[in-house]
This record gives sequence, structure tokens and C-alpha cells, in this order.
Amino acid sequence: MDTDQNLNEAPLFVDEREGPTLDDFQNSEDEPDGEAEGIPDSIFSEEEPDDNETELNWIDMIDVAMEQIGSEPKDRTCNPPFSNFCQEETMIDDLTPDKTSWYPFLNKEYLVASLLVGYLYKIISRDMYHQIQSILTLYHVILPRWEAIQHMRAKIQTLINHTIIEKESVFGNPMFALNAKEIISDDLMNPLVAPHIDFFAEETKGNNIYKASQSNKWLKELAPDLRVQMVKSKNKKHFYNLEPVKMKNGKITVPVFFYIHQNEYFAKCYTPVYKSNQPNSKIQIGIPKNLLFNDEAMTVFPVDNMELTYDKIRMVNGMKLSECCRGNIYEINLNNWDLTILLPNPWRTKADGRILRHMPVNLYCDDTSGNKSKKWNKHISYYFTLSGLPPKILNQQFNCHFLCTSNIAGSLELGEMVVEQFNEMSDNGFEAYNITISQKVLVMTSVLCFLADSPMHAKITNTPVPGNSLNPCRYCILSSEKMKDRKHMPYICQFVQKNYHGLNCPNRVRTMEETSKNSKALWAYVKETMKLDKLNKKSLEFGVRDQINQKFAKQLFDYKAERVAIIKSGEELPEDMTNEIPQKLVDMEKNNPEKLFNPFLKLRGFDMVKDTPVDVLHVFLLGVVKYLFQDFMDGLNQKSKEKLLALWYSFNTNSLNIPSIRPTSMVQLLSSLIGKDFRIILQAAPFICFQFMTPSDIKIWSSLCHLGSLVFQVLTTWKNILKI
Repeated sequence: MDTDQNLNEAPLFVDEREGPTLDDFQNSEDEPDGEAEGIPDSIFSEEEPDDNETELNWIDMIDVAMEQIGSEPKDRTCNPPFSNFCQEETMIDDLTPDKTSWYPFLNKEYLVASLLVGYLYKIISRDMYHQIQSILTLYHVILPRWEAIQHMRAKIQTLINHTIIEKESVFGNPMFALNAKEIISDDLMNPLVAPHIDFFAEETKGNNIYKASQSNKWLKELAPDLRVQMVKSKNKKHFYNLEPVKMKNGKITVPVFFYIHQNEYFAKCYTPVYKSNQPNSKIQIGIPKNLLFNDEAMTVFPVDNMELTYDKIRMVNGMKLSECCRGNIYEINLNNWDLTILLPNPWRTKADGRILRHMPVNLYCDDTSGNKSKKWNKHISYYFTLSGLPPKILNQQFNCHFLCTSNIAGSLELGEMVVEQFNEMSDNGFEAYNITISQKVLVMTSVLCFLADSPMHAKITNTPVPGNSLNPCRYCILSSEKMKDRKHMPYICQFVQKNYHGLNCPNRVRTMEETSKNSKALWAYVKETMKLDKLNKKSLEFGVRDQINQKFAKQLFDYKAERVAIIKSGEELPEDMTNEIPQKLVDMEKNNPEKLFNPFLKLRGFDMVKDTPVDVLHVFLLGVVKYLFQDFMDGLNQKSKEKLLALWYSFNTNSLNIPSIRPTSMVQLLSSLIGKDFRIILQAAPFICFQFMTPSDIKIWSSLCHLGSLVFQVLTTWKNILKI
């Protein structure tokens, strides 16, 4: 929100208190100057409203000021050296919501003064504030003194109560992050956000797909301990995942998936098999291992058909099921009964009677700076959004939450803090207040997907940066031994996943387990060979490049080079360099071996292959569309370019819902074009560019335009997804 703009647009209103206030601007009787002649007075005069609509515009500024104060370092607010404002200090300390409509501010003047002071790098000095304060007294506006404002801002910071987590990275760089639990808790308490959050995956049967809660990942692919664990039925009972339940028809079944379909709650359940030991009244309950959502053995039941929870079910002999099965469910794998599921569900114990909310997030990372020029993009920043929000709400600025940033630590170094936070939330959850049901709930959170551009995705997934790489794909094993081989037919066939006869021949897909295994194998190879060229060769063979482990390997090579130099000089090795491997790395490998590798290898529920969606901007618009358009323009002569320029000027964009076109840039300044320009080109190409193309070019561009129409759909079906 632009504070300056909102202040300028916010109309002033008449305060009900006696004495001069900020609103006396309206009561000024200054004579209009000569430039105002001929302008009707009605333009500047407004009828006094009958309600508080005008006042609410000012009250909207409270959120702006709160956001500014919340982002301000705590050392900005300090106690004054002299207690010369005891009366104001007492009023601020005793302030409660029932005493003023401007809470947490004392009154409107305190709100205006806080907005005037600013925040972070926009903050003004004490002297500047005093000067503005003095100027405003000419209009009989009395702003509070500087010390009182600072005291009030310090109190508001305690109300916001956002924790800053401080930690040192694996390479000794300082890192700071906000607490994701507190941010998500704020969203659950926010009446503008909480009502729009989906806590369950939705089954759409392949129709009207437009939000993340309708994704296969949330509905079908989450691990059993990370998917939706609890549902509340109309009889107010809490049914948990992988706990036997008794249906109203008397049947006992085990729910494996909870979801929503057409605004009703359903459970996909499996009817268990039993082994009985009648003399001891003991039974063993068994279900197949790794049950899938579409398994034909699964049965769908409305949640409201469930009658009794696991601890209330009684057997024919009168004993409780929980006593007979001894709190265990066995997973059947090739006729082997393995004890893997403990009853009751651990989340029932953690929730302790509270409703359990399932709130996965979309994680995002990029290099940012806040400047228009990308050359200043030196700050690595992490953000996240709630996966349960629909796109129109999700894409609003205040629903994109900042998590951490650094201009020193890299993305994987910062990722250690991110992974620790989300693993903790997915394992143990946290308590929050849900405003939609007006009660405390337990929240479990995991990462649904990781959004980034291709270079950032390469770091996160331990794959080489695409482009001029011999292993350019992070999804499959597409590779070539030499760069020149990429121009030949075997590589082209592998690239389009076709054989020489044009039949489909899919490449083998990478797996998370294989990437993790190869990353650790590379480290073992480094210690064995101690040579950089052999490491690079082995890395190309595996198609794996762990940026964290690469830095440790460089430390190892530098350490070896230093030892060799000392030995050649005839000097005695220092005591801390007698080992072939630095003691620091030896200790780390012994005590914390996971710190030697990419932290996202241990992020719960995250699959580096499946959970890193393609970045449409860089891969599609700034990739294939950009290069094909440049190739098309290179083939035009000057006369054709002049005609093309005229066509761009005459092109009517009213029906395309796109921004205005820059015709000159489209023809003469190709290097200045950005993503939105190539999107316009894609939409306009059939009407403008096709007349300059050869038949073969038209075929290529027709396919490209058709693909674009599928890529940019915000409401789609499985049929269209399969076409892509």
C-alpha cells in the first residue's frame, strides 16, 4: 500500500472534540488566489456525511502504520533521556481498545505523527520532525512530541510480537528470519483472509481446476503423516486418518484420505483384514502398505456416515477394539505383516481435543534488491503464500509473506533455517486462533511446492544450471557427453522423447532418492580423489551438483594445496594441519553429516523432481517465444519491418485484455522487450506476423500459439492439462 498516496486521497473530516485539531485545515478562511478564478466552489466543498464513511478512510491508515512499525528494528525505539512527558506516557501505557477508536494509537494525531515519522530507510530525523511539527502549528495542528511517538511505537511493537530468529549458517554467515508460525497464525486471525482458506483438498473429477487445493499433490500424493489428518463431522466428533471407525451401518473401516467434493466431506476408506486369537481375545488389524488414492479396493463414504471413533468401538465380546488390537495396525506387504502404524493417531494426542487445521504453503525464492536494475539483485529472499487461498486472494500483496533474506548467505545456506521451521511445523504443529470458528486450533504445515526461476531451481534440486549444460533437465536424465553432440539426431530424439521412427520414448525420470544418493557419493569421491577435475567429471556423469557440498569440496582442495605448499617449503606442518582432511569437516561429518549437503534433501514431504513447477516467464516467454521471435525478425528486410511497424500501430487490443503496445520496441528495440511484451506477441502473431512467414514457420508458430493458450489458462480441465 502506498502510504503517501493514501494520505493524499483520504478526505478530511470534522472531529467531534473541542479545540483545534488536524481537521482545521478545512476551516481555513484563506482567500483564493487568482489562479482559482472560474472554478466552481462546489468542487472543493463536500456535504457533511451522515455516517462515519469518511472517518473510516482515516482509520484504514491504522493498518498502514502498524505494518510500518512492525517492520522497524527494535533499536529504533528507545526511551527518552528525560521523563518530561509523564502525562502522555501514562496515557499510552493505560491505553485499551475501549478507550479510543484509534487503538492501538492514542488518537488521530498520534496516527498521523507515526505515518509522518516513517519506517526503516524512509524514517525522518528528529530535527526534521520538529520542524514539520512547528510548521503545522501555523494551521493549529498540534502533533505529539517526538518522545511520546517513540514510546507509543515501542508499545505497539510489543503488541505485534513478531520473533526474529537469528542463526549462523554452516559457513559462518549470520542469518535472520521471521517466525513462520507467527505469520500463519496472523492469517488465521485475519477476518479478511481466514474465511477464504481451504483446509482440505478438493476432488473436482477433472473439471474447473483453478487453485492449489484441487491439485493432485494435495489430494493424492502427500505422505500419510503429512496429508489431512482430521475431519469434524456434523455430530461434532473428530475422526482421524488411519484410525478404525465404525459406520452407521455397523461396518468397521479405516479412513486413508479425507477430502471435499461438491462442498461435502468424504473419506476414502479401506476395509481391514483381521487375524484373531480368540482364547486371548486379541486381534491383528491389517491394511495394505502404500495405499493409493485411486486404489480399486478403496471405498468412498461421506464423513457424516461415520458414527464411532476408534476408542469407542466395542467388539462382540464387549471389549474395546483399542484393547483387542493393542493399539496397533499392521501394514501388509507381500503377505508380511509389519507393525508400522500406532494407535491412536499421534495427531489426536497433539491436538488434545482441538480442531486440526491442515495449511500447506507455496515456498518461493529469488534474488531481489528493491531496485529497478537487476544488477543490484544481491539479496536472496524467501517468501511463502498459503496454498489454501484461491488465486484472486493469494495474489494480493499482503498475502505474500516475507520469511528471510541475506546479501551474504546463499539460497541453500538460508534454506537451512527455512527447512528447520517447516519440518518442525509438519512434525509437531503449533497452536493458533481461528477467527472463523472463534477457537484455538492446532495447525500442521508442510511445503506443497517450491516456486523459483530455472537457475534457482537448479540450486534447490542439486542439478546443473540449464542452458549450456550437458545435463539441462531437472526432471529427467536428458544428457550429452559433449556440447557438439546436442546438434545431432540422437540428442534431439532424446530431447523430444521420440525414437527414430517417431514413436514415444520417454526418458527415465530423476528421483529424489537417487539425487540424494549421488550427492553423498560425490562427497565420498571427493575425499578419495582430492582432485577438482575428477569431481567435475563425476558430477557430469551423475548429472548432480550440490552447491553446499561444492563449497566444502573447495575448502578441502584449498586445504590440500596449503599443506602441499608448506611441505614443499620445508616447513613443519602446524598441529591443526596434520590430518589430510580439516578437523572441522571431520567433526561435522561425524556429528552433523546432513549439514554437508543441500538442506532441502531433508525437507519433509518435498520432492525435488515433482514439486518444482516450470517457471512460465523464463522458460516459455523469455525462452522459446523470445528466441523464435528474434529469429523471425532477423529474417525480415527493411521494407517488411516498416510494414510490420504500421501493423503494430493499427492493431486493436480492446478485445484481448492486454496492456498498451509499444510498436517501436516491437520492431526496432528487441533487446528491451520483457515478459509481458512476448505475451502480447504470442496473442497478436496470427494477425500480424503470419503474413511475413513461410509455411513451415507458420506451422511452428501455430503450435506455439496453441500451447500458449493452454499454458496461460487460469481455469482448466484435465483434458487441457494432458494436452500440454
